[in-house]
Formats: sequence, C-alpha cells, structure tokens
Amino acid sequence: MTRIEKSSLPSRKGLRVEKINKKVIFLLFITILILFLALFPFKMKSSIIEDIPQTEEIPVTEVVEIQPEIKAAAAENKPIVTTYLPIAHYKYISSKFTAYHKGVDLVAKKGTKVLAWKSGTVITARYSGNMGNLIEIKHSDGSISRYGHLSAYKIKKGQKVSAGQLIGLVGSTGNATGPHLHFEIMIKGKKVNPLKYI
Repeated sequence: MTRIEKSSLPSRKGLRVEKINKKVIFLLFITILILFLALFPFKMKSSIIEDIPQTEEIPVTEVVEIQPEIKAAAAENKPIVTTYLPIAHYKYISSKFTAYHKGVDLVAKKGTKVLAWKSGTVITARYSGNMGNLIEIKHSDGSISRYGHLSAYKIKKGQKVSAGQLIGLVGSTGNATGPHLHFEIMIKGKKVNPLKYI
C-alpha cells in the first residue's frame, strides 16, 4: 500500500482560496454582462434617433393645443367638451349683456390667454375701431364668436382653430378703460347673451 505524503495533498486553506477566486471571477463576469446589456440598448436608441431626418419647426400660430380637459375626457371615455369659457381664470364680469352692451366684459390681467369658444375658422384678425384688436371665428353651425380689445393675436385670418385653442391675449386696445376681454356670440346674425352658451 502506497503512502501519500501530507505535503502532496492540497490544504484546506488552498481549497478555500480557489473557491473564492472562482466566485469572484463569476461575479465579475455577471457584472460585465449586466453593464453591457444596460448600455447596448442606449447606444442602439441614440443611433436610431440620429438616423431620423430633422424636420422644420412648425410656427406656434399653427400648432393646435390640446387642453388638459380634452386629454382627461379622452382618458376616461367621457364626452369631450365642445365649448370653452374664453378665459379660464378671470377676476369678474365688469359689464353684463344688455340691450346697449351686446356682450360680456371679462376682466383679467393684460397678457392673459384667450381661448376659442368653439372650433371653427378665423374670419377676422385685425384692428376694428372701438373693439380694438378683434378676432372673429365662424363655427360649423353658422354661429360667430367675437373677441375684442386684445393685446396680441396668436392666430391669423383663414386659420382653423379647435375649441379651447389659444387665439390671443387680453389687452385694452380700442375703447377700453382697462385690460379685459369683450366677448360676443352671434347666432343667425343676432347677438345673444354669451353666458347662456358657455
């Protein structure tokens, strides 16, 4: 029977070191693999984006803004609102609809956004005497909405607009004592109280 000397057998300490080395190499390999997989899709995406041809910027006046209410209604499968208050946040109504004042005056800070009451086509966007800077929109049902005393236009004549789209900014042009929006609605050629239709 041959005798095995102790010196020729691997020591316990040597076996532990060998096991640790294998674990370290395995963990290092897994880490490199994860990093590679994490970085590879990023490089792929960036190369795809670089291959897409750049298009010209669309002028702001021709961008149809989708209002948050429309997005929310679509997400919840609710009916989409087809009319909008021309100013989302106004201080108060300074002049109501009367026999002598055929519209409502909504007081707001100069520069406040003015929104289209309903979708339609812009038929007027110009200065108009007492009304100052005026926008008129003709709607598919034949009604017309009018927005007076604006400080700026955000649309142009002939442009199609959607309900709630930004069309201008509140001002005090024309015959006005302070910044406000004069808002009118005409149905079959007759001016009606706008508060009954918004």
